[in-house]
Amino acid sequence: MGRFGQVPGDVDLVGQVAQLYDGMVDGPALAAAFREAAVIVPTDGHDALLTTDDRGVCWVYAFTTAEALARFASVRGEGDRPWPYLTTRGGRLLDVVLPEIGRPAGIAVDVGGRRPFFLPPTSQHQEVA
Repeated sequence: MGRFGQVPGDVDLVGQVAQLYDGMVDGPALAAAFREAAVIVPTDGHDALLTTDDRGVCWVYAFTTAEALARFASVRGEGDRPWPYLTTRGGRLLDVVLPEIGRPAGIAVDVGGRRPFFLPPTSQHQEVA
Protein backbone atom coordinates (compact mmCIF):
# COMPACT_ATOMS: atom_id res chain seq x y z
CA MET A 1 0.00 0.00 0.00
CA GLY A 2 1.44 3.34 -0.93
CA ARG A 3 0.67 6.94 -0.40
CA PHE A 4 1.92 8.33 -3.72
CA GLY A 5 5.18 9.25 -5.37
CA GLN A 6 6.94 5.98 -4.62
CA VAL A 7 6.82 4.38 -8.07
CA PRO A 8 8.26 6.19 -11.09
CA GLY A 9 6.33 6.29 -14.33
CA ASP A 10 7.71 5.05 -17.60
CA VAL A 11 9.23 7.88 -19.65
CA ASP A 12 8.73 6.15 -23.03
CA LEU A 13 5.01 5.58 -22.41
CA VAL A 14 4.55 9.15 -21.19
CA GLY A 15 6.34 10.36 -24.33
CA GLN A 16 4.13 8.24 -26.59
CA VAL A 17 1.01 9.62 -24.90
CA ALA A 18 2.30 13.17 -25.40
CA GLN A 19 2.77 12.41 -29.10
CA LEU A 20 -0.77 11.02 -29.23
CA TYR A 21 -2.11 14.29 -27.85
CA ASP A 22 0.08 16.27 -30.25
CA GLY A 23 -1.66 14.50 -33.14
CA MET A 24 1.24 12.22 -34.00
CA VAL A 25 -0.58 8.96 -33.42
CA ASP A 26 1.54 5.83 -33.72
CA GLY A 27 -0.76 3.14 -32.40
CA PRO A 28 1.74 0.26 -32.57
CA ALA A 29 4.45 2.32 -30.81
CA LEU A 30 1.99 3.40 -28.10
CA ALA A 31 0.84 -0.20 -27.57
CA ALA A 32 4.47 -1.42 -27.47
CA ALA A 33 5.40 1.29 -24.96
CA PHE A 34 2.42 0.33 -22.79
CA ARG A 35 3.42 -3.34 -22.91
CA GLU A 36 6.93 -2.55 -21.66
CA ALA A 37 5.97 0.12 -19.14
CA ALA A 38 5.66 -0.39 -15.43
CA VAL A 39 2.16 0.81 -14.60
CA ILE A 40 0.41 1.42 -11.30
CA VAL A 41 -2.86 -0.45 -10.83
CA PRO A 42 -5.02 0.49 -7.84
CA THR A 43 -6.62 -2.32 -5.87
CA ASP A 44 -9.59 -2.51 -3.56
CA GLY A 45 -7.36 -3.33 -0.60
CA HIS A 46 -8.12 -7.03 -0.93
CA ASP A 47 -5.98 -7.72 -4.02
CA ALA A 48 -8.80 -7.20 -6.53
CA LEU A 49 -7.98 -4.65 -9.22
CA LEU A 50 -10.03 -1.46 -9.27
CA THR A 51 -12.28 -1.51 -12.32
CA THR A 52 -15.38 0.16 -13.69
CA ASP A 53 -18.04 -1.10 -16.08
CA ASP A 54 -19.41 0.90 -18.98
CA ARG A 55 -21.81 -0.46 -21.59
CA GLY A 56 -20.78 -4.06 -21.07
CA VAL A 57 -17.04 -3.38 -21.02
CA CYS A 58 -14.93 -3.85 -17.91
CA TRP A 59 -12.23 -1.16 -17.72
CA VAL A 60 -9.17 -1.82 -15.59
CA TYR A 61 -7.61 1.37 -14.23
CA ALA A 62 -3.87 1.85 -14.77
CA PHE A 63 -1.65 4.88 -14.22
CA THR A 64 1.69 5.94 -15.67
CA THR A 65 2.83 7.71 -12.50
CA ALA A 66 1.95 7.89 -8.84
CA GLU A 67 1.00 11.52 -9.43
CA ALA A 68 -1.58 10.42 -12.02
CA LEU A 69 -3.08 8.02 -9.47
CA ALA A 70 -3.15 10.87 -6.92
CA ARG A 71 -5.07 13.08 -9.39
CA PHE A 72 -7.58 10.26 -9.95
CA ALA A 73 -8.03 9.86 -6.19
CA SER A 74 -8.50 13.60 -5.81
CA VAL A 75 -11.10 13.78 -8.60
CA ARG A 76 -13.02 11.00 -6.82
CA GLY A 77 -12.87 13.02 -3.59
CA GLU A 78 -10.66 10.36 -2.00
CA GLY A 79 -7.25 11.98 -2.20
CA ASP A 80 -6.82 12.19 1.56
CA ARG A 81 -6.38 8.46 2.16
CA PRO A 82 -3.71 5.95 1.18
CA TRP A 83 -4.55 3.96 -1.94
CA PRO A 84 -3.42 0.36 -2.17
CA TYR A 85 -1.88 -0.47 -5.53
CA LEU A 86 0.41 -2.85 -7.31
CA THR A 87 2.93 -2.22 -10.02
CA THR A 88 3.12 -4.47 -13.07
CA ARG A 89 4.10 -4.36 -16.73
CA GLY A 90 1.40 -3.28 -19.13
CA GLY A 91 1.94 -6.47 -21.09
CA ARG A 92 0.89 -8.53 -18.09
CA LEU A 93 -2.40 -6.62 -17.92
CA LEU A 94 -2.98 -7.19 -21.63
CA ASP A 95 -1.87 -10.82 -21.82
CA VAL A 96 -2.91 -12.24 -18.45
CA VAL A 97 -5.39 -10.03 -16.62
CA LEU A 98 -7.77 -9.01 -19.43
CA PRO A 99 -8.30 -12.56 -20.76
CA GLU A 100 -9.06 -13.78 -17.25
CA ILE A 101 -11.91 -11.28 -16.89
CA GLY A 102 -13.97 -13.43 -19.24
CA ARG A 103 -15.87 -10.64 -20.96
CA PRO A 104 -14.94 -7.57 -23.00
CA ALA A 105 -12.28 -5.66 -21.06
CA GLY A 106 -9.95 -2.78 -21.79
CA ILE A 107 -7.54 -0.57 -19.92
CA ALA A 108 -8.31 3.01 -18.86
CA VAL A 109 -4.98 4.80 -18.44
CA ASP A 110 -4.52 8.00 -16.41
CA VAL A 111 -8.24 8.75 -16.14
CA GLY A 112 -8.88 11.91 -14.17
CA GLY A 113 -5.64 13.36 -15.47
CA ARG A 114 -4.59 15.71 -18.21
CA ARG A 115 -3.89 13.02 -20.81
CA PRO A 116 -6.08 9.96 -20.32
CA PHE A 117 -6.24 7.28 -22.98
CA PHE A 118 -7.89 3.91 -23.42
CA LEU A 119 -6.68 0.59 -24.74
CA PRO A 120 -9.95 -0.78 -26.09
CA PRO A 121 -11.03 -4.37 -25.88
CA THR A 122 -9.56 -6.27 -28.84
CA SER A 123 -8.70 -9.87 -29.43
CA GLN A 124 -4.94 -9.24 -29.61
CA HIS A 125 -4.38 -5.95 -27.73
CA GLN A 126 -1.52 -5.19 -30.08
CA GLU A 127 -2.73 -2.02 -31.75
CA VAL A 128 -4.38 1.14 -30.56
CA ALA A 129 -6.89 2.60 -32.99
